Amino acid sequence: MKVADIKNVAGIGGGVIGGSWAVLFAMKGLNVKLYDINDPELFMSI
Repeated sequence: MKVADIKNVAGIGGGVIGGSWAVLFAMKGLNVKLYDINDPELFMSI
């Protein structure tokens, strides 16, 4: 598997750092799903 083959990213933790990583990956064109245990209703699909 090559890095170019990766199309989906899952993030665990939607705080400042986790959210920043999610935005970075989304800006690179990847599908991002973000989960956070402190907010069970948070499920972002960017």
